[in-house]
Amino acid sequence: MYSEAVAEGGRLSTLRALRHRNYRYLWLGQVGHSASLWMEQVVRPLLILELTHSAMMVGLVVVVRMLPVLTFGLVAGAVADRYDRRRVLMYCQAVALL
Repeated sequence: MYSEAVAEGGRLSTLRALRHRNYRYLWLGQVGHSASLWMEQVVRPLLILELTHSAMMVGLVVVVRMLPVLTFGLVAGAVADRYDRRRVLMYCQAVALL
């Protein structure tokens, strides 16, 4: 695929992968999921601040929310490097669905 793109125009087309219907669905799903996660990261601290009027509680909630990322980040990287990326992606998306 890379050699075909280089042979055609000398550079890779950024949107070439979006020609594949299944990849488009995956990409759109990921965009929606990422957007919702970022919105949640903005709204949750604002809600906690409004409910408690305490910056300490906001900080505590943010730290607790990020603990799984810090804890499982290294393990997830090792798993992603060791196993088939497609299967890892499918399992991670299935777990995220829960």
